[in-house]
Amino acid sequence: DCKVASDSPEHYKSEAHYDSLYDGASRVLLFARKNCPNCSPVRRALASNADFEEIDADSIEGMAQATKFEIFSTPTVLVLDENEEIIARLCSVGELEKFFAARTRVHS
Repeated sequence: DCKVASDSPEHYKSEAHYDSLYDGASRVLLFARKNCPNCSPVRRALASNADFEEIDADSIEGMAQATKFEIFSTPTVLVLDENEEIIARLCSVGELEKFFAARTRVHS
């Protein structure tokens, strides 16, 4: 959950946790807002690692998508499987780095 404080132990997932999730990834969504100070670093981290769709959480369509996926803060990155089920919910560059490091381990 992205609302967990960044210094909370539950906020940090293990590498094995991300290894188990990565293979099912089908679609990556970034929920962002124009005035979100933390969105740019997450956007850059995503751009260097994956194709993704950015959802403007301030737009009417974006708000509808955010409601559908229970997004309460930005930035939030959702990794979806082929059935549009959420397999990962990531909120920081650190979480993204761990998740994409799993790609290297799983596919090497």
